[in-house]
This record gives sequence, C-alpha cells and structure tokens, in this order.
Amino acid sequence: PLSLKESGIYHSIEKVSEGNNIYKISFEPVPWYLFFKDASKTFHWVPGESIYSYSAVFAPTKLNIIILHRWSYFDKEKDGWIEVSRLNFSIQGGRDGGYRGYALKNNIKPGKWRVDVMTGRGQILGSRTFAVVEVTTPPELKVMFR
Repeated sequence: PLSLKESGIYHSIEKVSEGNNIYKISFEPVPWYLFFKDASKTFHWVPGESIYSYSAVFAPTKLNIIILHRWSYFDKEKDGWIEVSRLNFSIQGGRDGGYRGYALKNNIKPGKWRVDVMTGRGQILGSRTFAVVEVTTPPELKVMFR
C-alpha cells in the first residue's frame, strides 16, 4: 500500500547530504502546550518569502508513481478552495524511509491554504491546512534534520 509517512509546511528546506538524502528544515515551533505537534498551523510570512511543502511517501517495491503537491487557496467570496498550482516528483518503491520530496511556492497571499499530497491519478494521500499571516519581522525558527 502506498502511504504518506510524514508531511509539513516549512520556511526553508535545504538538502544537506546527497548520498544520505538528508534535509535541513526550518519551521515555526508550536507553543509548549501543543507538545504532541511538531509545527505550527499558522505560517508567519514576510512578503517575498517562499513557503515549502515537504512529504515522505512509502511505496511498495517495484512501484513507480508520480506524487503531486497540489496547492489551494480558500476564496472567501466563492466559499471554496481554488487550486493555484501542482508540483510533482516521481518515486520508485522499496525505500525504508519513504521517498522524500518538496515543492516551494512563491506568490503567496495571506489567508487559508491547503497542500494535498496525491498521486498522479488523483488519490489523496494526505493534506496540510494552514493559515498564512503577513508579518514584517520574521518569526523565530527551529531547525531539524530529516
């Protein structure tokens, strides 16, 4: 079975090691009382900054498939989600840690956003919904390696 192992929305993603596929990820930590979550659902955005969507997908051996990150914005006037872009990468099954990839989005505006991680055939593996709030000072970020 194809499954989403992890996903998230981040301020930056940088590939640190080519051979080991290690990424350095910067994110906004959650308040202490939300200890069971690793990242905030509010993205404090400085105009001009990109937003990154990261996912790790497990696929059975010998499965070759396209994974998409579908970015959508909630339009209050239309009372519905508007797809703004799709970014994809291909995976081949069998890797223990899942296949990892990310997509970055520019041209962001404040409001409610969603990124669906899905197959090329339209099967949704998971979603992340978050609010983008415009700020003038960058938030304090935490760094982790994946």
